[in-house]
Amino acid sequence: MLSHDGDWLAANYLPLQVLFPDPGYGEVMQRDLVFRRALRWTALGFLAHGAQILGGNPDMMLFLERDAGVLMLFKLAQMAGAPDGRAVKLDYKDMGACFGVSRTHVQKIKTIRSPSGEDRAYPARAAMRPSARHDTTKI
Repeated sequence: MLSHDGDWLAANYLPLQVLFPDPGYGEVMQRDLVFRRALRWTALGFLAHGAQILGGNPDMMLFLERDAGVLMLFKLAQMAGAPDGRAVKLDYKDMGACFGVSRTHVQKIKTIRSPSGEDRAYPARAAMRPSARHDTTKI
């Protein structure tokens, strides 16, 4: 498990190592156990704050708790930056195929129950305007 943790951190820090080789991220790339322990111990102090942030964004949580939900949020945020401020057409079926989830999974995401208990129906095709980018940056 520790070797997988080291590999996971190295994979996530690799882009930073490439972009900023000096001073670099040697401890992570060399999978230094002392550094990883310090990193994880420091991260524990942020868990409550992270939970507070996520708890304040129930619409985001509806996606985050589902398979491929994070990838879908990234795609939505990317699409919000459409040129000329125009709305971007989003086809949930195409997105599901792109991220390797079934049509059934896409259908479940389209109609989900919010934490407040109300049903939310997301249409098969939706438009996300650049002004909605503000909502995706809360997390």
